Amino acid sequence: MGNNALIWSNVEVLNLFVNGIAFASLKPSTKDFTHLKHPPFVADFTSVKDGTNELGIDGYVNSKKVVSRSFSSDTSRFNFTLTADTTQLNADGSDTTRVVFLVVDIYGNMQPNTPETVKFSLEGPATLLGDNPFPWSSGAVWVRNNGTAGVVTLTATHQLYGSSKVYLTYS
Repeated sequence: MGNNALIWSNVEVLNLFVNGIAFASLKPSTKDFTHLKHPPFVADFTSVKDGTNELGIDGYVNSKKVVSRSFSSDTSRFNFTLTADTTQLNADGSDTTRVVFLVVDIYGNMQPNTPETVKFSLEGPATLLGDNPFPWSSGAVWVRNNGTAGVVTLTATHQLYGSSKVYLTYS
C-alpha cells in the first residue's frame, strides 16, 4: 500500500485497521490540501508486510461512526461480476442495455489493476456492441435487440476469475 496513500472521505476522523488490528487514527490533511473543502487523509502503510492483507476503515463525524468499509488484497477470493442496467427490454430492434463487468474483492470493491482480457459470447436475438475481446478486466459493453422477442444470454469469461452470465428478456 506504501507511503502517502490518499484516502478520500468527507468525515472528520478515520480509524484504520490492518488485519483486524488498530493501525492508525487520521485527520484530513488540511495543511497539504488547503484549497479543498474535504481534503484527503494520508496514511503510511510502509510498515505493513506484503501479502494478503485486510484493511478496515471506520469514519467518524462528531465522534459518531458514520461509515465502515473493508478491503481485501487476497486475490484468491476475488470475483468476476457482470451486471446489466436493466434485464427487461423491448423487442423493437433498438432497445439497448449497458452491461458492466468488474473484478471485485470479497467486499464488493472494484479491483482496477487487473489487466487480463475478458471475452464475450452472446446467445439469442441480440448484437454485442463493444470490444470483444475486451483488453481490461473492468469496463462495459452494450447489448442491442435485433427486433425479435426472446431471452439473451451474455457470458463474459475472465482469464483468471472464470465466467459470469447475465440474462436479458426482450418482449
